[in-house]
Amino acid sequence: MVLNRLQAPKPLYKVQDWLARTALETALGVQAEQAHDTRLGETLDAVYQQHQAIWQKVVLAAVRHYRLPLDWLYYDITSTYFEGAYNASELIKFGYSRDHRPDSKQLNIGLTTLHHGLPLAFQVLVGNTADATTPRQNMAAVRKLLAETQTANLTVVHDRGMATAETLLWYTQHQQRFISPVTADNDLQAVPRLPAPAGRRRWPTQLPWGLA
Repeated sequence: MVLNRLQAPKPLYKVQDWLARTALETALGVQAEQAHDTRLGETLDAVYQQHQAIWQKVVLAAVRHYRLPLDWLYYDITSTYFEGAYNASELIKFGYSRDHRPDSKQLNIGLTTLHHGLPLAFQVLVGNTADATTPRQNMAAVRKLLAETQTANLTVVHDRGMATAETLLWYTQHQQRFISPVTADNDLQAVPRLPAPAGRRRWPTQLPWGLA
């Protein structure tokens, strides 16, 4: 299934036909007819139970092997819409549609990438999740993901819609570097002027509290 995603990134449809056209039957000792929908679905269900652990191992292995720089992180949210009712889904809801399909339900995906656009971390979010509620949760998850690398001085970059007073205050309290445009809101403008938490220093003047 990994090779299928890399070589034929299309919906999981007629995978048997794709497999029959490759040398994988001989190389892996499998038959094309074994790649039917039921087996693929069961495989995905099994992988899902461990997907976070698998993702972490893959990401950390890539970071170490290719010596990827982790000092700049870029965070944003995208969405994907669905055709159909999905009345029983806890994730697929009506929300702000980046696909310009307000008539369709969707789910949101929070994505953190490295400097060259390589994906580092992701989280699947309910379709009506507001962007502004996600940066703190995302940054805590990224820090946990990278704990083994002992990386310091991460700088996260995101858009103005995520720069709420609560988020900026969280960044200040956790000594989290950031760059984000901000509005002229008085509460937002007050955060950078707050004294540094006890025992912690302010950032260097070239990046004053992450504001740009």
